Amino acid sequence: MDSKELKQRLDKFMQACKSKGYSIDELCIVPAYPGISDSSYNVQVKADWLNKTICSEALEILIDILFETTDVETRTNIFCIQILDKNEDVSCQSNGVESLQLENH
Repeated sequence: MDSKELKQRLDKFMQACKSKGYSIDELCIVPAYPGISDSSYNVQVKADWLNKTICSEALEILIDILFETTDVETRTNIFCIQILDKNEDVSCQSNGVESLQLENH
């Protein structure tokens, strides 16, 4: 799956975040391993509420919505979720979405 298809598959996730009061201002898809084709991707998100929420709580909200709105194939292509701060630096990230499929859901 390429980054364009993954971003398209995350449209429902973005809409669900908004409808639940957790709007995402920006979402970017970045290769987890640049230069390696067919690798998984980091999903980078940016929103004011994310930087005002404790990292673990923000990630729990995002991951719960991700599992509600995506299929296994989509999640398999996501290495982790990264929260960006106002300077677009990674302020927080999940340990890995793929491993959460077995642990929590």
